[in-house]
Amino acid sequence: MKKLFTRRSSLACLILLIAMSAFVAGLKAGVSEMSGARFFPVAAFAVIVAYVLGFSSWPARRVWSIVVIGGLILAFMESARLIEPIKLVVRSIPGFQLELIRSLLEKRTADISIYQAHLAAGITSASTFFALVGNADVGEPSVREFLWDIPVLLLGAWAGWKTGRYNQNLLALAPSVGFHAWILSYTGKDTFSLQIAVFAMIFLIGINQRWNDAPERKADFEQAAGETYPAIIFLAIALAIAAGIMPSISFQEVARKLTSQDQFAKTIGLDTELADIKTASGLPRQHLIGISPTLSKKVVFTVKTGELDPTENAIIRDVVPRHYWRWLTYDTYNGQGWTSSPAERLSYSANESALPIPENNYRVLHMEVAKASAEDARANEPFEASWRIAPNSVSAGDDPIQAADMLGAGTQVQSYEADSLIHMVGANQLRASTENYPEEIRARYLGLPETVPQRVKDLARQITENIANPYDQARA
Repeated sequence: MKKLFTRRSSLACLILLIAMSAFVAGLKAGVSEMSGARFFPVAAFAVIVAYVLGFSSWPARRVWSIVVIGGLILAFMESARLIEPIKLVVRSIPGFQLELIRSLLEKRTADISIYQAHLAAGITSASTFFALVGNADVGEPSVREFLWDIPVLLLGAWAGWKTGRYNQNLLALAPSVGFHAWILSYTGKDTFSLQIAVFAMIFLIGINQRWNDAPERKADFEQAAGETYPAIIFLAIALAIAAGIMPSISFQEVARKLTSQDQFAKTIGLDTELADIKTASGLPRQHLIGISPTLSKKVVFTVKTGELDPTENAIIRDVVPRHYWRWLTYDTYNGQGWTSSPAERLSYSANESALPIPENNYRVLHMEVAKASAEDARANEPFEASWRIAPNSVSAGDDPIQAADMLGAGTQVQSYEADSLIHMVGANQLRASTENYPEEIRARYLGLPETVPQRVKDLARQITENIANPYDQARA
């Protein structure tokens, strides 16, 4: 056990904990409803116990039995939220003992209600958790947290064991880094946590490099080590940055062929990140051809337009207006899905119009918008918009609404007021429009890649063969 208590071994254990904390951060970001999950205590337990016992002479079976059984008990206690009730029970033991002594001296019945309340709270939490597990309610956050604790426990134990017993640093963190990359790639979440994990892995390899300490060559190898450590740190930083800039792993094609994994991923809580307006990215992966569509009834935002009088449990006899709100628009079809051509990002201050308001054919709709969550035209709060064709680049005399082309817009505030323009045009006017489209419109919206199958073109012609105008063809 002497080798365990050195600066290098202590630093290695610290780096393992940093790598696993980064993995936990990526996991909590990618799995829905897990922002409050307590994965790190399980990961830290697995890493530290496996790492320390890796220096012992105990056989692997005994070490892994201790780590797995102890880790599962800790995961159960954390998932069922038993830690706080247990702390309260332990803290109440001295008072409980004192009350027993006083009751004996005063010859009265001991008041142990507080102790019983803490104990009952723990028993209730445990029984509720067991009931959810027994019903296989994977949608329940506590059950889902316990299920995700299992890979956290195993990956943490593997990292600690391989580093402590065999000094195999690449093999120690490669599984957790690979799994980390897959989660972020699938869900499209920020890769900063992966950058930290990659940095920790490279740095761990560097500090555990064994140098020959032969006395006659000690000076040379100390110089070599001194020159190599900065290079390792630089390499670790470079690879960590690359992990954030470049896509970690592309699972698009695999996911396209194995569409059933979307439902499984949804069940275990992997929450895919939709496209960001700040980039010229494509459709979210669940909307690609061949991927089962993911529909949700989750309320994203609510809007008040003031077009109907406020009512409470009353029958609305007026015609209820219907509006559609767009999120992102795409203009390039690549045979598999839609992407966006490059967009220019512009910032707007509060109450600044993103577009000039024409005098005819439009009406202004004032909206009070309240977003349901922190996920993500004129607004009373600052916002950003990404334009493929910005309004200030539209030729004089052209309708700015028709000529400008926005990818999307967004703001970080939870509620705001905005003015939107509604084009006052009817279906008959659209049916009467000509097919004399400008060349830039034809090039952008009517182009098809060579990879589009002939059967797709045949189907389009079959659906629209008896329809004379572009409007009804599009509806069909």
